Amino acid sequence: MKIPLLAGSRLQVVEPPDDAVVLHSPPPGEALADVGAAVREALRFPLTGYSLEQLVPSGGRVTIVVEPPALPIPSAEREPRPLALAATVAELERIGVPLERQTLLVATGLGRRPSQRELEYVVLPELARRFSGRVEIHDAEREDLVELGDERTVPLRVDPALVETDAVVVVSSAETLLHGGPATLLAASGPEAIRAADADSLVESSASQGWQLAVALERKLTQRVPVIAA
Repeated sequence: MKIPLLAGSRLQVVEPPDDAVVLHSPPPGEALADVGAAVREALRFPLTGYSLEQLVPSGGRVTIVVEPPALPIPSAEREPRPLALAATVAELERIGVPLERQTLLVATGLGRRPSQRELEYVVLPELARRFSGRVEIHDAEREDLVELGDERTVPLRVDPALVETDAVVVVSSAETLLHGGPATLLAASGPEAIRAADADSLVESSASQGWQLAVALERKLTQRVPVIAA
């Protein structure tokens, strides 16, 4: 039996011995028919806590955090992040937060600054043309990162855009424990926390220091500013 496996950015074909136990990933779940509608529902009726409208004052300032795709493997057939981001921006406009009061923070971790073409992959063309808010690319080496405290001796410092705002909205498409979810916030933190975000397993949270750091950062941030995520 021959099995194709992803190794870095290449496809390797391996032949396991006859007595090997081969574990297959589960089949994908049913796809969302309407990503925008799902995001609007998540922000209006969150699984826990207050809705977006209850968290954000009309005319307030909001920081939207997105993380560009980072894994060297094929993503979803239809990338959901641009649709999710557009729905989030529209929902903020609906509750009284104009575009000029919205900040789009691209959480790049320690990665290089994305090009204009790569940013266009995250934002729908129609939204890019009319967006009049701020677009910031996180710089982990900037000197004015805001201290939130420590977690297991690791300092947690974040981009000022996460604190100098009335609310934070995280829009992510979780790919692993270290890509998406609370790890999106970790990608907008200082180099110490990002470098410490390792994992023995990308699917087992108890074995991932990166997951533990991300959750700790999320909890500390919510003590400073309201946070909601889709």
